[in-house]
Amino acid sequence: MGPRVTTRGGAAGQELPLLQPDQLTLRHGDVLVLATDGVEAAFADALDLSGLPEDIAERIVERHWTGTDDAVALVVRYVGAPA
Repeated sequence: MGPRVTTRGGAAGQELPLLQPDQLTLRHGDVLVLATDGVEAAFADALDLSGLPEDIAERIVERHWTGTDDAVALVVRYVGAPA
């Protein structure tokens, strides 16, 4: 598993902690996954990145929804800049 982006507590529109920009270098085929707090954090421990991004997102929500909050998973596969 590659680098993980850490999250900060807070709620949009309320008191947010000081945010710090960060950069990740992406290479062809890298997969970026973002999930809301309605998805169990442990989803990444055994993440299956096979298939289309929409299939990966669907599996994450189906298998790891907490059942107590809205769950959204966004999956993007980086294919590189056009030549």
